[in-house]
Amino acid sequence: MGNIRVENCVVQAVRRWEFPKPLGGGIVIVSYPFNFTAGGAGD
Repeated sequence: MGNIRVENCVVQAVRRWEFPKPLGGGIVIVSYPFNFTAGGAGD
């Protein structure tokens, strides 16, 4: 992205996310695309 402040903010936010544990144990893989776009005035 080229903006270390924004990148660090996103990383810190993601680290705080918690998901329910799967029934019966095991692991869960969460995948979600992040799409960042530049906003204009008033966006």
